[in-house]
Amino acid sequence: MWLLIIAIFILFLYWFNKHAHRTNTASFEKNDQISVSKVADSKELNEVKTEPSSQPKPVKIVETVENKMKEPEIVQKEITHFKVSGVTKHELRKAVSFARKEYLIDDPYDGYTTKEIKDAFNDMQLDGSDKIFETDLDGVVDKIDFIPEPDNKFDDNAIKIMITIEDQEFFIGYVPAYMSERMSHVFDTFKKNGEKIDYNYKLTGGKYKTVDYDPDDGDYTRETPKLKVSTQTESYGFNIRLYEFVSSKQQA
Repeated sequence: MWLLIIAIFILFLYWFNKHAHRTNTASFEKNDQISVSKVADSKELNEVKTEPSSQPKPVKIVETVENKMKEPEIVQKEITHFKVSGVTKHELRKAVSFARKEYLIDDPYDGYTTKEIKDAFNDMQLDGSDKIFETDLDGVVDKIDFIPEPDNKFDDNAIKIMITIEDQEFFIGYVPAYMSERMSHVFDTFKKNGEKIDYNYKLTGGKYKTVDYDPDDGDYTRETPKLKVSTQTESYGFNIRLYEFVSSKQQA
């Protein structure tokens, strides 16, 4: 009897152990599958391609404003102006005669004939104080040179002025004595700095014509009074203006 009970108990243990082993194996396999499934799901999520949106992405527009810095314009700034001294004692008249002889001066008296001068007076384009000069040297002088004369017995700052017309040089006078010392310093400074001085000039004087009512005409009743054109002469002069070159910003 006891042997039968022991045999049954042994069979029961054998059955119980075998059933428990199968349950653990299934659980492991199920858990392993779940784990693999989670990995697979994660991979699929990583590989998902999102369809492009039908609406375009907003584009950030950056407006670029080019700040163009204008280079300052180079302009002339006046340094000084003066009337050349001593022109009646030197070669200005000779220079004018040379220019006239070489046909460098066109249209004496600005091209006006005597009749045209009278017509201009009647049309109130001229009055009795207007002078129509025979000659000017505009555009005729090729170069003006300012030459120091340290050995000048009257002024060791003296500056001689030469003009060149068609390769011919003419000594026309001096920088005025009251300006010579200052101008010596100006010329020295510009020379040391390698800077350029520009100039313009104007011939004054010489023969000229004026028009007015004829004082010898006693008949003032006529509609067009008699006019008289007179020719007179005054001494030549030569005026110079000197300029330096500066930027428009500096000038302002």
